[in-house]
Amino acid sequence: MRYRIKMIVIGILLLAAAAFAQNLRDIEISTKGYTSSKVCGKCHKEIHSYWSKSMHALALEDPIFQTSYKLAVFEEGEKAKAFCLRCHAPTTAETKDYDLTDPATEGISCDFCHSVTGVKSTKTGFEFTTDPGGPKRSILKKAESPVHKV
Repeated sequence: MRYRIKMIVIGILLLAAAAFAQNLRDIEISTKGYTSSKVCGKCHKEIHSYWSKSMHALALEDPIFQTSYKLAVFEEGEKAKAFCLRCHAPTTAETKDYDLTDPATEGISCDFCHSVTGVKSTKTGFEFTTDPGGPKRSILKKAESPVHKV
């Protein structure tokens, strides 16, 4: 009887460890320091739900953008990628992932906005200064997080 209980406990622990390991594999962190919004959504479920339906989240997937983007790249070549993606996938300005292979390249992501440290207006738009992997910034004065710096 004791052996059976030990085996059940070991089985439960192995299942829990496997679930934890799967959860870690699901975390998508950019090779350039930005974190996928999927990771943010693990804790910030309601906010992520709103974001995932927003124009920010869909900035890359919008069919009008996709059509215009493909036409611009066809007509202007690779330089059109950097021009278009600086607004529709702003992490690419830093990561240079113009082929959109990085898991954290997902429109205007949570981590991009919450990593901005400064904005400068230019003749062609805006330049952002960011600190990916640093504290997450917001308008909340006394924010706290047990997981990341704020």
